[in-house]
Amino acid sequence: MPLQRRMLTLNPSIQSLRAVIIRFEFENFKKTESTIDRFVDF
Repeated sequence: MPLQRRMLTLNPSIQSLRAVIIRFEFENFKKTESTIDRFVDF
């Protein structure tokens, strides 16, 4: 029973962590995209 409760409290943190990772990768992608644009302009 305690393990199940721990999993329930762990799950939202995993989802928020996943959201943070996705956001970070999206920011990284935008940065890479702008770098590519700059390189093409150059």
